[in-house]
Amino acid sequence: MKARYWVPAILLAVFWFGYYHQPVLGPAPPLTAKAVMGQAVDLQAMQGKPVLVNFWATSCPACVRKIPEMEKLYQKYSRDQFEIIAVSVSYDPPQKVVRFLQKNNIPWPVVLDYDDSVARSFGEVSLIPASFLISPDGDIVQHDIGEQDFDQIDQKISALL
Repeated sequence: MKARYWVPAILLAVFWFGYYHQPVLGPAPPLTAKAVMGQAVDLQAMQGKPVLVNFWATSCPACVRKIPEMEKLYQKYSRDQFEIIAVSVSYDPPQKVVRFLQKNNIPWPVVLDYDDSVARSFGEVSLIPASFLISPDGDIVQHDIGEQDFDQIDQKISALL
């Protein structure tokens, strides 16, 4: 293949990797809501421990496929060490989310993002699954789009503790 074809492909690959895998540094936005199952969620009150904020939908195969790995991670740490907040995207019907949570016994709080305000506050999240790992100090230290590597996230959480 001629070099003129490789150059655009390489540039596209560099852009893709840099854009989608670059850590989003800076403070996490505020997130205060009532979860689907009634829990109060206040991200700022969770400072002092790492928090994984995960955007998902019941209709997202990759999101659903990763739930067992996320649950394993959730069970590994006590609630005073680590927390997960799931954010169901606005197009996911609330009744479907509730049925899914009940059927699958999801233990972490799930917030319905009715008006996309949570997605906007986290930088216009439009692709899912998307996750943000927040340090005990309240800074975003990792941002992933697509299927998450929960072993890698676990290593990062261990390093933050």
